[in-house]
Amino acid sequence: MNSQFKLYLCAAAISVLLLLSVAKGLDDMAQLSLQNQLTEIKRNTVKHGPTDAKLNHHYQPVSATPFDDNSTLALYFSWLAYQERSDQIQSQRFSQRAQDLYTAQLKLRPLDASLVVQRANEKWRSGGTFESTLADFHLAQELGHFERFTLMHTLTYFLAHWPQLSLDDKKTAIAYLLEHDKYAMKLWQYDSLLQKPVAGERACSIFKFNGITPYFCRR
Repeated sequence: MNSQFKLYLCAAAISVLLLLSVAKGLDDMAQLSLQNQLTEIKRNTVKHGPTDAKLNHHYQPVSATPFDDNSTLALYFSWLAYQERSDQIQSQRFSQRAQDLYTAQLKLRPLDASLVVQRANEKWRSGGTFESTLADFHLAQELGHFERFTLMHTLTYFLAHWPQLSLDDKKTAIAYLLEHDKYAMKLWQYDSLLQKPVAGERACSIFKFNGITPYFCRR
């Protein structure tokens, strides 16, 4: 009897795995189709202008599986918000849609620091409050303190808003720069930051004060 029960249990487990595999495959196909669609829309936008690229902001992803991924669509709306920056109302609408999609994806992947960083950056670009954006960067640090993506974007935001930072956040930013070995970072990996107009200048000042002179600070 026990052997028969184990057999049934094993068969049920295999069936569930097969169903999940099929669902994952369908979701991957849907995401690939969406990515191709958005790539084509972006290409048309560059060629013909943004009026040909507007996707209805109520668009919903076609899949509804445990593997659903809203981040592809979120990146598109973020890009579209930038394209429409001359129209503040339209740009804000697209930006909010991107933020909502990142939030929806976080419900499926609550430990993904990169999603929180992307939402924080979207808030920053769209003129969100300092407090709300900073709260997202703090959450991203909790989830992925040693992840390079989190480190670089958080550091960029901290340096850009240096006068508004708390003492603890300033210490964190300085640690990100000076204790780079601790975060498995090489000096050249800061190059893209050092070339930024405000954040880069402040990073160079911190480096120079501590006797470190990366290439892009030698001016």
